Formats: sequence, C-alpha cells, structure tokens
Amino acid sequence: RKTGMLVPNFGHSDKRGYFLAMPYYINLAPNYDDTLTPRYMSRRGLQLQNEFRYLGKRYGGNIDLEYLPSDTITDTYRAAAKYAHGQTFSDHWGGGINMQWVSDKDYLVDLGDSVAATSATHLPRTGLLAYNDNIWRFAAHTLSYQTVDKTIATLDRPYSILPQLTLAADVPTGANRLRYALNSEWVNFDRNAGVTGQRLDINPSVSLPLRNAYAFVIP
Repeated sequence: RKTGMLVPNFGHSDKRGYFLAMPYYINLAPNYDDTLTPRYMSRRGLQLQNEFRYLGKRYGGNIDLEYLPSDTITDTYRAAAKYAHGQTFSDHWGGGINMQWVSDKDYLVDLGDSVAATSATHLPRTGLLAYNDNIWRFAAHTLSYQTVDKTIATLDRPYSILPQLTLAADVPTGANRLRYALNSEWVNFDRNAGVTGQRLDINPSVSLPLRNAYAFVIP
C-alpha cells in the first residue's frame, strides 16, 4: 500500500452530465487510511468525496463523506454522509452502528453513482448492543429511517423501532433430560403519523428430547 493516484472513473449520465473522478489514496498508517476523490460533473459542478477507514484488534469502521458546495442546477449545497462501526467489547459483549444521511430527498437520484443508490427509497440508521454466552442471548436494537422518496405518503412510511429488546436462553442439559428455553421480545414502534404502540412476546418452553440410535421423541 502506497500513497498515490488510483484509477480514475469517468462517464456520462442525464443527471450529472459528463463526469470525471480522480481518487487519491493516502496511506496514513498500517491500520487506517484515507481516499480523497474530487469529482467534476459538467452539469453539477465540482464535488469532493472522502472515505476514511480504520481497523483495530476489536473494532473497525469507515466514514464516507460527499460535499457539493454549489449545485449549478439547484443553486444549493448538496451533501451525504455514512458512518459504519463495529466493535467487540469483551468475549461476550459486542455492538455496532450504521448511520446514513443525505441533505435532500433528490440527492441519490441526482448524484448517486449506482443503480442501487438511485433506486433507494429509505436510508436506515441502526444501532446494536448484544450479549452472548453459553445460555443467555440479549440484544438491544434501534432502527429508524430517512425517507428519500418524496412520493411516499407519511402513513406509508416504515415504523422506527425505538428500541427493540430481545432476551433468549437455552439451558444445555445431558441426553434424555429436561431442556429449558426462553424467547422474548419487547419492541416500541414509532413514527410521526398513524397508530403507534408497543409489543411484548414471552415464549418459555420445556421439552424432553428422548433419543437413541434408531428413534427419537420430543414431548
């Protein structure tokens, strides 16, 4: 890995006109780097894109930024950001976040550089904290969206989960002995319009797996 220019990207689209991107890679350290990309678009102007990546023994992530100071068509600034991070706190605890944002609802349609980006209707924002051991599994999860398709009515937009808590247990036992388990969930559904509410599910269970070489029965 060496600091220097990467392969340029050029082409043409109806929204951007002719465009040329010149990525410059910066090898900052063995475990983090940065790529700065000026992108000129004949119909929009000069945009700056930046990708910063980092990696540690128990964590890793990246920060992506895009900024267009003045769109020559809309006469406004346009920007986008994405942050993804995952981390292991200990042998049992871990978590992560994934955040996406755009400055306006037409950003991906006007400036997105892939079919997947331009066809996106919602940008997710998630957070997760999880615990696992030989018996217990716990997770706290949040999920919300930025709706980028302005044709979607307010009542048709997805619910946010703020938060979702799950707790599960599976007690290991020996052969032909009672087995205890639990699955449970509490979740709060929220949005700006329409019905909102909370839901609680608790599902404890007891089973007796009886097995031998030629048959099994699990009451």
